[in-house]
Amino acid sequence: WSFGRTGLALRLLRRAAALAPEEPNIKFRLAFGIWHGENRAEAALDLLAELVKQAHPAPLPEAHQAASSILNSLGRGYQATSAAESAIREAMALEGTRHPTLLHNALRNLVLAQSNGADSATEKLLARVREALEAPDLPPRARRTLLFLLAELVETVGAPRAAFEHFRQAQALSTKPYDVGSEVAYVEHLAALFTPQLLAARKDEGDPSPQMIFVIGMPRSGTTLVERMLCAHKEVATIDESVAMRDVAEVLLNLVA
Repeated sequence: WSFGRTGLALRLLRRAAALAPEEPNIKFRLAFGIWHGENRAEAALDLLAELVKQAHPAPLPEAHQAASSILNSLGRGYQATSAAESAIREAMALEGTRHPTLLHNALRNLVLAQSNGADSATEKLLARVREALEAPDLPPRARRTLLFLLAELVETVGAPRAAFEHFRQAQALSTKPYDVGSEVAYVEHLAALFTPQLLAARKDEGDPSPQMIFVIGMPRSGTTLVERMLCAHKEVATIDESVAMRDVAEVLLNLVA
């Protein structure tokens, strides 16, 4: 899967599920594979529902959490809320390292569910996030995520100063704090380099071709900035971020596999 060989990974997962039908972790991975690799959300939801029924009465918050993610991707906010609530309820009953990660993922899905049409329950969410932050064994990464969530929620209820403080606390937990000085110096360097005179001298060096330009890169590598710079040209239009190239790559890799 990590090498992009989705088809082969799914065949191996299906074979593993057939050999060990009582093993929930295999079915859980298979459901995610069906969703991400084959874009079959409904089939993935059916498998997760089967998994929850199989595990009952034992808690399986991962399955509810995965279902809420899929339902949010489909824009089904009310159902996503129900699944996320189940994930939170079962995660709260767990001990150990699984609890905080599951909890903050489920809470994030509740926030997404609101944007997908679910009833607004911001105050309830605020209480849930604050309760989760009180957990004594909360890892720094989970605490940071919950603080960002709290900031977003507080901002929606019209308390920007409190939201900023939560953002500040979350950022303080980052392993690599944001360095304002170096960022300003870098931008000033770019401004000094790409002067109006430099751009005017090279105005005729563009490519007149009307063909599409694909801007491809890793997350947080600057692709959005490049897109916005290109779109600033009066003869260029963009379609925002697209997963088309990823889908093409997966198809080709599956054919090779």
